[in-house]
Formats: sequence, C-alpha cells, structure tokens
Amino acid sequence: LFTKIESLLGERAAHAIEEFTKTVAFKPQERWSSEISRDLLDTLHAACIEGNQLNIVYTSVSGESPNAPTERRVGPECLYFADAGVYLVAYDYDKKAYRTFAVPRIKEAAMLDDGYDSTITSPEVFFQHSFGVLGSGDLHEIKIEVGGPMARYVSERRWHASQTTSLMGSQCILEMKVNLNEELVNWILSLGSCAKVIHPTKLAKIVYEEALKIAESNKPRKKAA
Repeated sequence: LFTKIESLLGERAAHAIEEFTKTVAFKPQERWSSEISRDLLDTLHAACIEGNQLNIVYTSVSGESPNAPTERRVGPECLYFADAGVYLVAYDYDKKAYRTFAVPRIKEAAMLDDGYDSTITSPEVFFQHSFGVLGSGDLHEIKIEVGGPMARYVSERRWHASQTTSLMGSQCILEMKVNLNEELVNWILSLGSCAKVIHPTKLAKIVYEEALKIAESNKPRKKAA
C-alpha cells in the first residue's frame, strides 16, 4: 500500500513514508479466500447492480440442513467485505428474511430474468444491530460482566456503536443493543471464564449450554490399555 502511495506522490513523500513505516506498524488482516472464482464474483456483483434475482447453491453451517448444499432464490442487495471475508447481503425468498451469505460457501450462482427492487438503504443501516457480519437474530439489550485479565481488554475496545462500558476495579460491565445470534455467543465464549452474562437470561442459557459442549468435547479420555 505504502509503495503505491509513494509512486503516486513522488520523492517528496518517500522520506516521510519511510519514517512513518519505521515507527508505526500494522498487523495485516487475514485475506479472504483466493479460491472464490472471478466468474462467481462477477455474477453476484452484476445482479446487485442490475437488480436481478439470483439462484444460488449455498452450504450453510447451521440451520435445518447444516453442511448440505441447498438451492436458494435470493434478491441481492450488495457485496460486503468485512473481517477478512466477503459476503452477499440478500433477501432469502424461502426464509422470507434478509440473510448474510458467505461467498466462499456459494458453489453456484445464476442471474435470473426476474427483477428485484432493493429495500436496504445502505449496508450501515442493515448491520447497525449486528455484532459482526450476521444480520440474523432478535434484537436484545445485552449486559455482560467481564473480570480477570479480560476486563481491561474489553473496556479498551469499541465492539459496537451502541456499547457503554464501565470499569470498576477488576470488573468491567459491557452493555450494548445487538442481535442475539451465534456470532455474539462465540465472542462471549472466546472470553472464557472471565465473562458472565447478566442479561438476557436466554443468552446466558445458550452460552452455558455451548460451554458444556466444549467441556465435553475436550474432556480428557483414558488411554486404551
């Protein structure tokens, strides 16, 4: 990136950029999968621009048929690049709801003659209640107590636009208004035993059940004699 900037700005900027790169470092983000075909991206992008419906073959990792390819008819809204991935935001006619489809899991895509009128004003509006990239789930007021070494880690970062944080000694209280889905659950689990869900009870129950599954799958097994 800096090499490109330098070539555009010339020698006067070269020295400043060199000094900058010596004193400021960035951790590169993981790159999205290079296995996504250009033809697939072109088809998805064209459907978004031209306002045509799509038939896609998609493999979901959850739901009624996890890891099984299913055919979907969708109304494309936009391609969304985030968290080292690329997603298709679209209206799922079968589910009668908007969904975020991971493009690497779209095996086939065909643009149809049927038109689609976009109803989302912008990706920012669509994702305003998302913790990450998933638009699914019901909206809830979330309250989490974080302790131990993770308290400051959580309090020093901006996780969502709606969040409020308060640090009291070794405890951090995080509150935000976001959709309750597996993305949020997985993030809470990543905090380990430092995190305790205060509200809602529904979220606390899901986190508890998932933690039990993790404990069971990592339970030490006796070696065969």
